[in-house]
Formats: sequence, C-alpha cells, structure tokens
Amino acid sequence: MNSLTNSCNADVPRMLSVSTSGLDPRLQLDAWEDAVVKLHGSLRFERKNGLGYLGRLRARQDANFQFVEFEGNTASSTRTAAHAASDAIHRFEIMVGVAGECVVQHCGNRALLTPGRILLVDMSKPHAMTYGEGVSIALIACNRALLEGRLPDVSSACGLLLPVENPIASVLHAYVMGVSQGVERLQDHQFRYTMAQMLDLVTLMLDGQTDLRGQANVTQLALLRRLKQHIHQHLLDDTLSIEDIARANSISSRYMQKLFRLEGTSPSDYLLEARLMRARALLKESPPRQSVASVAYSSGFTNASHFSTAYKRRFGYSPRDELLQP
Repeated sequence: MNSLTNSCNADVPRMLSVSTSGLDPRLQLDAWEDAVVKLHGSLRFERKNGLGYLGRLRARQDANFQFVEFEGNTASSTRTAAHAASDAIHRFEIMVGVAGECVVQHCGNRALLTPGRILLVDMSKPHAMTYGEGVSIALIACNRALLEGRLPDVSSACGLLLPVENPIASVLHAYVMGVSQGVERLQDHQFRYTMAQMLDLVTLMLDGQTDLRGQANVTQLALLRRLKQHIHQHLLDDTLSIEDIARANSISSRYMQKLFRLEGTSPSDYLLEARLMRARALLKESPPRQSVASVAYSSGFTNASHFSTAYKRRFGYSPRDELLQP
C-alpha cells in the first residue's frame, strides 16, 4: 500500500526529494514515475514528446498529511478505477496551481488548473491529468476522515475549481507558497500544525459553497447529510432497505436517488461502501481478530460469500487475505 492509505508508508521517507535532470534520458521517465507512484498511488504516466522527462519534486509526510511540490514538462497521468482498487488509497488531495497549466478530468468534471486556482481530488476515484510545459503544482494531501470530519459533503466539490473570488483563496495560496519555502525545516509538531491550518482554510473555502455543482442547494445537502447519518446509524441492520431509509426521512425513494446522484453515487452503493469500510476496519483490528463470517455479519451483510465477493471487487483482495496481512 502507498502513503496515507491508513498510515504513513514505511517505504516512503518522511522527506523525499527527486530530480531527474542528472539522469540518463533513457532512465528519467521510469525514475519520475516511480517517485510519483510512491507518493500518489498507482497510475499510468506518459510523456507527450521527446526522450526522457525532466521533473523535480519535494515532499514531506507523516501519518495524516502530505505536502508535495513538483515541477515538470508536458506529460499526462491517468489513475483508473482498477488503479484505485489495487492500492485502496482513501484520501483527498488539494491541488494548488503555482505555474503553467494542468487539465484535470475528475468526477465527471473537466477543469483547467492555473496559477492561484485550487482544485480538490478524491484519490479513491479515477482521474486524468494533462500537464503543460513548465507546470508547477503544490499538493496538500490528507487522510479522508480529517476533511470529511470538518465538512461531510466535501465530495460534492471534487473535480471543480474552487471560487477564485473567495478571499480565503488568496490567503491559502500565499500560505502554501510560504510553507514550500521551508517545509523541510519544520519540526514534526510544527508540520502537523501547519498542515491542519491549511486544511482549516480549505474547509472555510468550501463551507457555504454548497452550490458548486449548480445542482444542489442548502436544503438538499442538509437532507443528504441526514440520509447518510441514518445509514450509518442503522448500518448493522441487515434488513435495512432503500425504501426504509426514504420512508424514515419522509421522502420518496426516487428523490433519494436524485440526492445521492449529486455526489456521483446511489443510496445502495453508499450503503455497500459504508459496510465494506466497517468490515475492513474490523479485519485490520489488533488481535483478537474476528473470522471473515463474523465480520460479515457484524457489518450488516447477510451472506458471507456475497460479502467476500464484494470485498474483493472493492479492494482487490479477499477478506481472508486481509486477515493474513501483518
């Protein structure tokens, strides 16, 4: 697994600095792709023209945060659904444009990231990026729960440029530029505090921007939040149905489907994902661990075989394989 899946990857150092300029051009692309994959998970990286690839990046991370700044040339990267399933990275990345341009396709949206613009990416979902010549981007990555704990509806903003007219945007951009000048000199507790502050600024930018998609309003998102809470409160009820959830919240099943479509999912898919994430947490618990069947029933599944199939489809390996991991 890669960094920030659930904790910091021991294979990736606390500080990482990579430059391909001194390498044989035939080795540059592989070296760059290896560094990018270590930091951001499985993906396919391709240069657009010429031999080799000139790139430079600096990164610092701990168990919850990652700060990355990179510069590169014309290229593209693609993270497919299969990539996301293979490494099971569940985090958000906030992209801050520094120089050049980057086209990002994510969650059904297409955005042009330019200097000063900010965009949110959900690393558990596919995305494609095309980098222009001389591009430079700063990235703030955090474990999913840290941002969702501040703003439960944060997924609705993924793939969309945050409003440039928001005054906090310029504050965040200046803060990021300042951190990039001395991130390696920060003590560990200073790094954690600084990253948490930047996350607070992102939250302030998103808070109140509930109409980012031009579809949702405050009432709809409040209702969607309530529906999610209902699902989590009744997660272990193996008789829970979509109709039950809708009825308990005094809406029709059809309208509930519409609300979840605002985030590119469905009530049944959200329920399944919540149960699978609970099951995964139980399987990874310190001893004594439960059996696969026990975990299935403790997570709201009525059939252990169905649970195993769904688990492998979601994470790329079986629940039994999860149990065998140290």
